[in-house]
Amino acid sequence: MEDLPAFVRHVSDANDEKTRELIRTLLEHAAVRAAAQFTAAEISQTRTDALAREVKRTLAAELAALGTGIAVTTVEIPSAAVPLQTRRAFLAVTKAESEKTTKIQEARQKANNLLNETAGAVHLDLIALLDELEIAKADQDQARVARLEQELDRTLEEETAGEAGARLRGAYGEYTEAVQGIRGDVEQFQFLLAEYQRTPRLLIDRLWQQTRRRILSYPGVTKWYLPAGRKQVRMHIGTDPEERRQAEIEQFKREAGVGPTGSDAAADFEVVIPEEVE
Repeated sequence: MEDLPAFVRHVSDANDEKTRELIRTLLEHAAVRAAAQFTAAEISQTRTDALAREVKRTLAAELAALGTGIAVTTVEIPSAAVPLQTRRAFLAVTKAESEKTTKIQEARQKANNLLNETAGAVHLDLIALLDELEIAKADQDQARVARLEQELDRTLEEETAGEAGARLRGAYGEYTEAVQGIRGDVEQFQFLLAEYQRTPRLLIDRLWQQTRRRILSYPGVTKWYLPAGRKQVRMHIGTDPEERRQAEIEQFKREAGVGPTGSDAAADFEVVIPEEVE
């Protein structure tokens, strides 16, 4: 009791039932007003203590407004239950919220795994740099954009792992190989150009001899040797296997007889080697 005279004057001095009824009614009203500020999940699960504090504050204000002299010291909610009329809907919402949380966690885990596989642990730094770069571009801060682009390139080349790192290193290797090949070609061309300017005929003959040796030494090249003094050679060359297969297909389509005809037949060629011309 906070103010006994006020209690006796405005409530009662003997009828305890009347006092209990007044407090019960005010408590119910305070509970309804406070519960309207929370969701069912908060009332029954996550914010029960906050609900109790709000009920206490509202009840104390009502008792003080009536001048009852009664002080509220504590409000306890030992158990919070959802009304039976809404229990099914509440359980459905709770299940949906649980599934939502699970899906979000799974999505975040998959995103982290994918980012780690793509760029390694440095992916967080890359995301931060990209965000800063977008802000700098929006602000049209060219100096900051240039600095961030340089930092982004450095991070990609030196720190990126995973699939992106492998592709970057592979691309850099191909770039280095291409540049070295071009430089080698340029150096060789400059060397040959200087030699050509001195002795063009000698250089052409030497390059032709080198080219012929490379061709004749290639394992896939078939070579024929012409006897000394012979100016002619006859070669019997069979048809190409693919051409023969196509010819047989066409022949079966025409329902003709069997036998090598047209392009399916072997051919005799006469190779005539002209006299060398100075």
